[in-house]
Amino acid sequence: MGRGGGDALRQNLRRLVGSLGSGGQKRLAQDLGFDPTTVSRWYRGKHRPNPANLDKLRSYFGLPEGTDLRTEPIYASTAPVGEAEQKAWLHERINRLDADALRDLFPALERLLSER
Repeated sequence: MGRGGGDALRQNLRRLVGSLGSGGQKRLAQDLGFDPTTVSRWYRGKHRPNPANLDKLRSYFGLPEGTDLRTEPIYASTAPVGEAEQKAWLHERINRLDADALRDLFPALERLLSER
């Protein structure tokens, strides 16, 4: 582990798993077929996921192909990271729009989102 809390993997896992909210560790374990105690040990930095499990985690959180959770400081990003945070960010912003702004933006959002 890195000195002074500088372990990118541990901090990344804390950020990502923390983004799942209450019960997130358990849901993650169930969704990916991991033992919940294994996920807890990863979260606390007691054990490290193997490369195959890192790839499953990367995919689960909707991170780009090739993202290296061991070295890339995802935890330091101010932007929403992973699918859950990105959806929550969009949801929050859309809910804050007033009627005029929503009316102006809706056609563009509809085109963008209906193509997916």
